[in-house]
Amino acid sequence: MEELVIEAPLLLPEQGVVGVQLLIGGADGEGRCGFEVYSRVEVAAGLFAGSDDGDVGVGWVHHASGVLVAGVEVGGFEGWSSVWPPAGAVAVAGSVYDQLGGGGGFHYGPAFQRVRAVWRRGEELFAEVALDADHVGEAAGFGLHPALLNAAWHAAPDLLGEQRLGGFPVSFAWGGVSLVARGAAALRVAIGSAEGGGLRLRAVDELGVPVLSVESVQFRRVDAVQLGRVGARRLDWLHRVEWVAVQCPPEGVVSGVAVVDRGGPVELAGEGVECYADLEGLVAAVGAGGRVPEVVLASVPMAAAGVGGVRGGLYDVLGLVQGWLGEPVLVGSRLVVVTRGAVAVGEGEVPDLAGAVVEGLVRSAASEHPGRFMVLDLDDSAASWAAVPAALAQRDESRLAVRDGVVWVPRLVAVSEQVGELVGGSVFDPGATVLITGGTGV
Repeated sequence: MEELVIEAPLLLPEQGVVGVQLLIGGADGEGRCGFEVYSRVEVAAGLFAGSDDGDVGVGWVHHASGVLVAGVEVGGFEGWSSVWPPAGAVAVAGSVYDQLGGGGGFHYGPAFQRVRAVWRRGEELFAEVALDADHVGEAAGFGLHPALLNAAWHAAPDLLGEQRLGGFPVSFAWGGVSLVARGAAALRVAIGSAEGGGLRLRAVDELGVPVLSVESVQFRRVDAVQLGRVGARRLDWLHRVEWVAVQCPPEGVVSGVAVVDRGGPVELAGEGVECYADLEGLVAAVGAGGRVPEVVLASVPMAAAGVGGVRGGLYDVLGLVQGWLGEPVLVGSRLVVVTRGAVAVGEGEVPDLAGAVVEGLVRSAASEHPGRFMVLDLDDSAASWAAVPAALAQRDESRLAVRDGVVWVPRLVAVSEQVGELVGGSVFDPGATVLITGGTGV
């Protein structure tokens, strides 16, 4: 590998699957091939973020690019690998993990703490690294086990100098990487300064057979907060509900409107609107030969204060929904439940608790019985009541809100850009509501 530039680290979730895509271009006249590395996360079983066609696009995060080349001669193993530890090398006391551990909020688990011994000779470091017993069997499945490669760099924290101050050193640019032998479970490594900065590395196995040559690796400082932001930016599958204003015709085209006065507002009563005291009255009128309305509005009375009032209002609307579904003469009509302030459309709005509960109930009914229900949330302005006919003409919607005469509809919008700006590494806005499912423990 002639070069590798890492633009964004690949963060693995504690659970789930990450799909990785490696794209390798055709060789040029000198045998060099460019390559790109992408990933995307699995948001549900078998469902990945973004497109499903496998093409790089929405949902894919670009991590790295580089150049591959074949037939490179490798050297630099002479003079130190034949005698171990090398002549003149002095053992370094103490654990390298005392220097690495906790830097920038990072901690290495046991599988990565594999440095067995370190020696120093001038500006060169020599080290022994080996996989633990639980991972030795994995070595044959890799060109070079990642935990072993990672451990090799752990031997040289003090060679990084200013590159590790104020954070944790993470490699981002590699040059002249050659894997000579596969499947090593233990390494003897020599690390020194590379031309132009960074570090160079040579590694052999316990018999002195060359395994890996790295001409140059550049490091940069990162901390846990920065990585949290990188993880947040890749969550382009995370969405939130945003209310969007829509243009409606001045007068909606609805063939028949009826109002069921259930103790709520009846501002729609007027010419062309039939009013009934309750649902039974409407059904009786239709049974007697009256017109079947396309839309029936039923307002939600103001709930009494306290939990009992919320519960009472919920059961009241539940009875209305069940009664509606039980009337065959109304199967072609839509019930529009009118709430007041049940949803937060604009900045500073706080949903009414009782109204929000009712709104959720009716939305559930609408999902189970498409076309039979709608929630219409209003404010107290006369302009909003005047806009109701236009709102009712939005037949494809099951949720609407009207504020100061303007009709709003909910839409899903990606929140990855906003999430990426959060501080502290959190991928959720601490001031927002988060729904946790499956929490059935006591």
